[in-house]
Amino acid sequence: MLQKAPIFLPQSMLERLFIFCKVTNTVNGVKYDTNSDTFKVTVNPTYASPPQIKTQPEPASIVEGTEHTLSIEAASPDRGAKLSYQWYINTENSNSGGIKADGANQSTYTIPTSTVGTFYYYCAVSSTLGDDTADLISNTARVDVTAIPGIEKAYRDGDEPGPF
Repeated sequence: MLQKAPIFLPQSMLERLFIFCKVTNTVNGVKYDTNSDTFKVTVNPTYASPPQIKTQPEPASIVEGTEHTLSIEAASPDRGAKLSYQWYINTENSNSGGIKADGANQSTYTIPTSTVGTFYYYCAVSSTLGDDTADLISNTARVDVTAIPGIEKAYRDGDEPGPF
């Protein structure tokens, strides 16, 4: 009689899983055993696991007009999953409710530094496997953009500086 039982293994073990079948037969009170060949089993998940952020974007203090690039390092625990990125700008220290940064869809983002102020940046990382997607949002990175020393800007009435 064939017995079936569910087996639950951690993802790390699924990448090196080998199985074989042991057959036991008893004839006239004598037990005979034999094993099948061993086979490697590859288990491919059908859903996307959330990505893992290995390196968060770092805060910075920079001078207006200076080029500065934020970066994030992420990985997916799923073999074959595709990662995608979207950076956001916020005026509050929050990783939600920000404004999508146009064209900022890589693991690095060169931020605009033409406006003096404090801005918060964060990145949404998505892991896609087949038709399923799982997301994870980074921590915020505070970026202080200070004026060029010794230079003051004049604004017309109603003009306000801002990165938007």
